[in-house]
Parts: sequence; structure tokens; C-alpha cells
Amino acid sequence: MNLKQKILLTISLMIFGSLILMLTVGGSVIRAFSNQILPSQQMIDSNVLSVEKVLNQFRPDPWSWSEMGTSLQELGYALVVSENGQVVYDATASEESDSQAGRLEVLPLLQGFEWKEHEAQVYTTQGVTVVGVKSGPYTVLAILHNSGQWIEGRQILMEGIFFPFLIFGLISIGLILLAAQIFTHYLAKRIMKPINALEEGARRISHGDLSLPVEYDGRETEFATVCNAFNQMQTHLKEEQEKNAAFERTRTDMIRGISHDLRTPLTSMKGYIKGLMDGVARTPERQEQYLSIAYRKACDMDVLLQKFFYFSKMETGKLPLRLEWTDMGAFVLRFFQRVDEELKQKRITTDLWAVQDGCMAWVDEEQMYRVLTNLTENALKYAEAQGLKLTVAVWQEEQRVHLTFADNGKGVEPEKLTHIFEQFWRGDEARSSRNEKGSGLGLYIVKYIVEAHQGLVWAENDRGLKVHIVLQERGNSDEGTDSRR
Repeated sequence: MNLKQKILLTISLMIFGSLILMLTVGGSVIRAFSNQILPSQQMIDSNVLSVEKVLNQFRPDPWSWSEMGTSLQELGYALVVSENGQVVYDATASEESDSQAGRLEVLPLLQGFEWKEHEAQVYTTQGVTVVGVKSGPYTVLAILHNSGQWIEGRQILMEGIFFPFLIFGLISIGLILLAAQIFTHYLAKRIMKPINALEEGARRISHGDLSLPVEYDGRETEFATVCNAFNQMQTHLKEEQEKNAAFERTRTDMIRGISHDLRTPLTSMKGYIKGLMDGVARTPERQEQYLSIAYRKACDMDVLLQKFFYFSKMETGKLPLRLEWTDMGAFVLRFFQRVDEELKQKRITTDLWAVQDGCMAWVDEEQMYRVLTNLTENALKYAEAQGLKLTVAVWQEEQRVHLTFADNGKGVEPEKLTHIFEQFWRGDEARSSRNEKGSGLGLYIVKYIVEAHQGLVWAENDRGLKVHIVLQERGNSDEGTDSRR
């Protein structure tokens, strides 16, 4: 049995049971109080008015009583005349004994009844109708034994009230049940509409289709809330599906990137080692040169593997930030002091005149050191400038610390600026193939670390490539807290 049938059956049983109970209680109350509500009654004879006219013509002449009795007999009545309580004329003497007994039995009941002078009255009791009038010492009575017209008050109640009440109740039950059927059908239709939509949505999701939301335009807030929650769940599943697909693409790209970035130095190492094994390098100087080149290639491979290991830690969210209250201006100066000798060997100059002291921010110095290192390596690899110059500025504005890192290279094509922070993106694959150290992870790691500090990073072309970094003056100060994108 489906929901619609259950609702219909439940409402019908409730209405039917309630109406039957109402009829039962109403009938019981009517029957229980029928005697008090309607006492036993006798139907009034239709000849009463004619009898009254005859009685009003009464004369205290015994000779006329026989004629009056005959007239009353034609109307079905028997004449009885009493004088001072004594019966002086009784037309019932000519009737059958049973009828006579029945008529005479009513006389003791009438002895205490006060009849009006010259005004006929009607009295009914125990199936007998008595029309009487008083004329001086005489009491004139016309008696009708109408047993066939005698009815009980309970009979009147049954025929006049209970049966119409029962019929009306049954008709009402039928009409109410019909209305309940129509209303229930309408209600079930409105209830089943969102349920069917949710069922169809669940079926679509089970087949992998997360593109269509559940549409519900009804006014019932409960169903609207359920449908909205279902759509939110579907949206979340779609986002997770897209995220998993992105992770899968990332893993694929990472494997492809590792293969590509390791292949060149590995091939070079194999060539030089093979040359040593085959005796190509015959002199000690030549052998040392081959070994030195193979060692540098091994170091390059180690650097690449460290980057990929670091990238793996980021993607699994296992990169903790140990934040400290740091002067970013002083931090930048310390960084370039440490790498100054290396930069001079590569003929790279620096311009740090815009680095201000006292620009305080909560940062992880180790991770920010990696940011500056990656920016320096990126400029060295891709600026392609004769006499590379790095210009760094640090200042504080509106409780935020700003850091810009610029080179004087050729910059990046405008349509590619939005992609330079994507993982494994290199922009110029031909150039990257010539530069063996390009992995496509450097700026991606920069973006990851800055955003983990609740900061912002973007790039623009300004006589070269300029990278902007904005850090909060005070971020999450809980040391050792894992920070994720």
C-alpha cells in the first residue's frame, strides 16, 4: 500500500468512525430520554368538533338523550349522562361487554376532572377519547374507544425524529466521505509531487548525473526545505566529484611532471657515466669534469624530488604553519644577505631600497623563506634578461603588510598571467625544455603558502614580472596549527 492509499484510508476511517460514533451517541440519547422528551400521546379524533356541537345542544330532557346518543353513535361515540355524580343515562349498555368495560373504566378517572359549564372539553387517556360538557347538575360525556389510533411517545420519536435523523446522518456520511476522497486525492497529489521529484533526483544521482537540481514551486515550507537540502547535498557531491577529478588530474600531472623533469637530468647523468665507463674521458681533468657534471645533475634531481615531496605534503594538508610575530622588512633583508654570494656568482643584482622596517605580521619564517626562494628561482629561470635585477619592496598599509617582488625580464603574456600560479604550468614548454630545472611548481607553492597565511597573491607585467603579496597584520596566532587552502 503506497502513501496515497494510506492517507486516503486513514482519513476515511477517521471520518467514518467519528460519524458513526456521533449517530450512535445521538440515537442513544434520544432513546434514553424519549419518555421525558415526548410522553405517550393519543391522536385526536377528527370528529371531535362535530361531537362538541352535539353536546352543546344538550337539554335536561331524558327523551332527547336517546336522539343525541344516536347522533353521537353515528360519529363513533357513546353518550353517558351523570347527574350529581350518578349515571342517569348510559348508551354503553347496548355495546359489547368488553367495550362497555373499557368505556366504564375511564369514568373513575374523570371523577376528579373539572368540566366547564356549557363549554365542551376533550380529554384523552389510555386509548380513550372523552368529550365532555357540564350543564347545571348534569355532566354529559361522549366516549370513543380509539385503540387503533393510540400511539406511544417512543413511536412518535422513532417515526418523527430518529429515522429522519438516521437517514440524514447516512447521507451526510456519504457526502463527507466523498469530500474526503476528493480532498485526500488533492492533498496526496501535492505531497507526492515533491516526493516524486526527490525520488527522480536520487535516481539521477545514482546514475552519476549531478547536473539537474530538484525543482519545487509549492508553498509548503517543509517540502521546500527538504528540496533545498537535497539540492545542497547534490551541489556538495558535485563539488566533491569535481574536486576528486581535479585531484586525479593533479596526480596524473604530477606523475607526468616528475617523469618529464627527471628524465632530462637522468639522461644526462647516464650519458656522462657511460662516457666514463667507455673511456671517453681519458685524462684526469676530463674525468673530473664528467663526474662534476653528473654530480650537479644528481643534485638537481634531489632538488626536484624535494619539491615534489613538499607538493605532496601540501595536497594532503599535512603542511603545518608555526606562526611568529615577525618583522617582514628585516626578514627580507636577512634572506638576501644569505643568498647574496650566490646571486653575485650568477650576476644578479638586487634593489632593496623600498624595504621598510617595523612591518609586523604573523608568519611562518621557514615557509616564507621558501616563498622568496621560489620567486628568486622563477625570475632566474624565466626572466631571460641580460643583467637580471630583482626589485623588492615591503611596506605597511591599513593593518596589512605588502610585499612586491619584481624582475626586469620580458614578463608574461597578458592572457597567461592568470595561469602562472597553477600547478605544473610553465607557459612556454619549448623554453622549459631548454631549461632543465623547470617543474611548474614554484609559483604554485608560493600561492599555496601565502593563502595558508590568509593572504593574497597576484602578478602583473610592469617592465618585467611583478608579484604582489599581501599579508594580514595579525592572522592565526596558534602555533603548530595545520593551515590548508
